[in-house]
Amino acid sequence: MLSPHRGWKMRLGKERIVTACNASDKVGFEVPLSQRLVLTVPEAAAVAGLPPRVIRGAIASGDLCCCYAASSTVRVRRSDLEDYVQSLPEVCL
Repeated sequence: MLSPHRGWKMRLGKERIVTACNASDKVGFEVPLSQRLVLTVPEAAAVAGLPPRVIRGAIASGDLCCCYAASSTVRVRRSDLEDYVQSLPEVCL
């Protein structure tokens, strides 16, 4: 039986159900920060090496795009973050 949110289930006998869920449904499963495609503001700040207030300011000014992924939490696509960091001016002292 297929379910769009829970993977599939296979009934074995009358009592036991084996479920193949998405990996994110498993307790203790976490994708390493280096492999995430979408980041929260604090995660984006850590990856970019910038303070979170700079990331929030860039989002507020429209310099950095953000999205909402199934929640009200602001998320930043890694590709947008990389483009933003590349666009920062270089300072030669």
